[in-house]
Amino acid sequence: MKKKKILLIPKSNSFEDVAQMYFLEKELVSFGHQVDSLSGPIFDFNMINILNEYNFDVIFRVNAGKPDEFKKKNTRFVSWVKNLSVIKSFLNNYNQNDIIYTIEKEKKKIKDLNIKNLNPAASFSKNHISNLNHLQNIDISHIGNESLFDIYDGQQKIKQEKALEIFHQLNEITNFLANFSLSFKTSFFGLIGPSEKYLKNTKFEFHGPIKNYNFFFEIFKRSKINLINENDDFDFNTKIFNILSTQGLIMFDKVRQKKLIEKMNDLGFFDTESLICYDEKKESEKIFNEFLSDNQKRLNIGKKAQKIIGSFHTYKNRAKQILDDLM
Repeated sequence: MKKKKILLIPKSNSFEDVAQMYFLEKELVSFGHQVDSLSGPIFDFNMINILNEYNFDVIFRVNAGKPDEFKKKNTRFVSWVKNLSVIKSFLNNYNQNDIIYTIEKEKKKIKDLNIKNLNPAASFSKNHISNLNHLQNIDISHIGNESLFDIYDGQQKIKQEKALEIFHQLNEITNFLANFSLSFKTSFFGLIGPSEKYLKNTKFEFHGPIKNYNFFFEIFKRSKINLINENDDFDFNTKIFNILSTQGLIMFDKVRQKKLIEKMNDLGFFDTESLICYDEKKESEKIFNEFLSDNQKRLNIGKKAQKIIGSFHTYKNRAKQILDDLM
């Protein structure tokens, strides 16, 4: 493949979104391409100005569409979005040389549009391979995916609907765990925590947002059970792949996360093999107790999941997919 000059534009300037482009850039460079990555999103007119001054073969833009002024440019345009509704008003600007990646699989094909599925990945490294047997001192952890970009608009006003959605979901999870007779602690991390009425219970602790990328991995490694807040599909900054890359165990709610479990199955992860599924109404306390107390059983599942991650779900895998699609 001819060496390409590629510009990566992240979803936001949050450290997680910027890190995502960093890991993708690193792998694209390892394949022999020249890559520049911005430290945050830019307005359409600023991007046009950049292209007027610098030449790029490919623009890879997260969570945003191809501007109308871009239609006459020879540069190939790649958008990565959650679903097509995000760039609905831009669809007429794409041509057959462009690529639209979606996290959610699009069932309908649109004539003359090159639409493909691209999932997030793990920033996998050999440092993630370790003996967790004596390291796991957190019973249950829940780390939110929400960023300031998701919760606040450009005028720093809170997005009430999104914030309430996250708040109510956290309270449902906390209420579910509060009814257990088991003696354990759950640590919550994120911009939004559960209701104060739950935090009065010594079983629950809210630590606020994590501000250091490497600290995520310390929490993943130290947690016996990891809970996540996605329901139907991955978020851009999903923690799933990175948790599994550290041999961490994730437990999924069979009802609330049914669609997400189906997607995990499609990617090679199955119940009792590389993840655990539970039903809130059927012996869930017994399942939680089993994996909080049985270290070897928990770690065996984590090792199987880590092996799948290392083989199929790293940024090296995603970079290769993008380059193959650009052929």
